[in-house]
Order: sequence, then C-alpha cells, then structure tokens
Amino acid sequence: MDIKQVLTDTLNAIKQSLLNTLGSTEGQVVNVAESYVLDGEDRISALLEAMSSGESDIKFLLRRLADEKNILLGQLLSIEVIAKGVAENAINNAQAILLNAIKSVLPQN
Repeated sequence: MDIKQVLTDTLNAIKQSLLNTLGSTEGQVVNVAESYVLDGEDRISALLEAMSSGESDIKFLLRRLADEKNILLGQLLSIEVIAKGVAENAINNAQAILLNAIKSVLPQN
C-alpha cells in the first residue's frame, strides 16, 4: 500500500467535501486538514506496519482509526471556537458603534 497516495486521497476527499458544502477549498479548514495529513503520516504508517506484521489486530486498528478521526475532529472544531470568538468580538464592536451613534442623536439630559 502506498501510504502517501492514501493520505493524498484522504486530503482530496476532505477538500471535495468542503467544495460540496462551502463552495471552496480555500481557508483555515483546508490548512488544518493538510497539517493533519502531513503530521499523521508517521502515525498511520506505524499503524499499518503493526497490522501487516501481525502485532495488532483489526479491533486495535478500528480503535486507532477512531482516535485519528477524533484528532482531526478536535482540530477542526477548534477553528469553530476561534471563529465564534472572532464573530462575537466583531458583533460587540458593531453594537458599540451603533449604540454610540444612537446616543449621539438623543437629547442630552
């Protein structure tokens, strides 16, 4: 098995999903996915080697694949948390400007 090709196919599947969902393959989500694929190459290679040498069984493989899914999911969800904070900050700033504008036209007591 060509692990580099498998990881390339994995990344392409993520990009295709983003394209189908968001209409783009640009941005932070793709950067995180690419980083995961590059960083995960050694982990996946070691896992496949352990499987082919008989050191691990299918149950172990399935648990590790679930772990890999959770690693990527955690990385992608961190983007959501960061984006939410940025959005809340932008909204707070916009509301402050609006409030100040409204106060400026109200009669002063």
